[in-house]
Amino acid sequence: MLSVIGAGLLICGTSAWGFSAVLRLKKRTQILAALISALELLESELTFKLAALPELMETLSKTAPPAVRGLFVRCAAQMPRLGNCSFRRIWNECISNSPELLLKEDERECLEELGTVLGRYELSQQRRVLHYTRSRLYTFLDRAENERSRQSRLYGTLGVASGVMAVLILI
Repeated sequence: MLSVIGAGLLICGTSAWGFSAVLRLKKRTQILAALISALELLESELTFKLAALPELMETLSKTAPPAVRGLFVRCAAQMPRLGNCSFRRIWNECISNSPELLLKEDERECLEELGTVLGRYELSQQRRVLHYTRSRLYTFLDRAENERSRQSRLYGTLGVASGVMAVLILI
């Protein structure tokens, strides 16, 4: 009886591992979509209100989609340092301190490039870089959705199959 319960728990555990990988892939696509939305908000605030960076970060810390709000909350909290260090440094630190964004290296670099332009150049150049960053994020989102559709079944199946295989080996 205990071996049946153990086998069931083993299969459930490995299945949960597989399905947690599936959920992580889904969350990545949601985060990338939320980043795109947040950058659209940033551009509209910048364009229509001509807001300064501290005001922009404060606004986004309240209005950005929940999946990425933490990034802007961190940024808004760091804005008092703006006189002592560059926005680029603050932005990069905030991105680095946001592991919940689940960013891959090229996605992180794309966002970091944005920090080099915001607040430093004319509005038209800032808008151009925001547009470029959003278009790259759309590409990353498309890639993440393709990866999710390809690998979701794989992770789910591997989770269940590895549990069944482990049970068969142990029996």
